[in-house]
Amino acid sequence: MASWDFSKEDRRRFPRVPVSMTVETQQDQKIIFGYARDLSEEGLCVTASIVEEGKELPNISQIMKITFKIPKSNQVISCKARVVRIDLSDDQPPVIALNFIHIDSHMRSSIDLYIKEFFSS
Repeated sequence: MASWDFSKEDRRRFPRVPVSMTVETQQDQKIIFGYARDLSEEGLCVTASIVEEGKELPNISQIMKITFKIPKSNQVISCKARVVRIDLSDDQPPVIALNFIHIDSHMRSSIDLYIKEFFSS
């Protein structure tokens, strides 16, 4: 069984699992690339790496189109997500928490399957 402290996640409606995957976020024709840190059926948390000078971070409640591939599968998820939190630290890249909106049931099922497989390993 994977060793991971889920004490915080146990209180969540949807448990989060650690992941390492690239996420592309489209914001007003600007692209921000980042790396997801965790994933749930409800959303994900991305460490943002802004590729071009002058690009700005999104605002809280802003809706963006995101695309990512579920680890260990060929399933690409493309949906809209709402920014629910941005954590800023002077010495770290920004962390953006996103909740999925307008995601089709097949894509949500693929995420759910990945999470269930994580807990069963």
